[in-house]
Amino acid sequence: MPADFTIVNGDMIMWFPPFGACLTMGPPMGMTEAGAKKVNVTGKPVCLVGDEMKWKSMPIGYVAPPYVEPGMGIAKFVMLGPDQKTMKTKVEGKNVVIKGSVFMAKFMVMMMAKMPAPPSAPVPDPMPFHMGGMGKFINSNSKVKMG
Repeated sequence: MPADFTIVNGDMIMWFPPFGACLTMGPPMGMTEAGAKKVNVTGKPVCLVGDEMKWKSMPIGYVAPPYVEPGMGIAKFVMLGPDQKTMKTKVEGKNVVIKGSVFMAKFMVMMMAKMPAPPSAPVPDPMPFHMGGMGKFINSNSKVKMG
């Protein structure tokens, strides 16, 4: 697998709006938080495999037809893509997160979207989360690659 740009603390994360039947109101966005204590790239700590499980987006609105009254939730990681972690390079005993292509994601519901049901109360989305999402890194480091 070829080397790619190292993901560092504070890099942007962009999730794509569809998560299966769920559609967010724009791309959910978030930032990386690096776990490396001793190794920096371009003055910032590097992100280690495992760090991604604590990263999440800012809250964002969503619908999941027929639940078209918007709800709210956050995007989270399910798994890095196979080209998003180093195979040879280890930092502090762990593989390093690299840009790669796309990762797998899920959308965690915080406030349920609702299906209008006049004359009774709206019916809430029964799903606590929606799978089938993807996302990518927007790297700030354009100098150092690892593989």
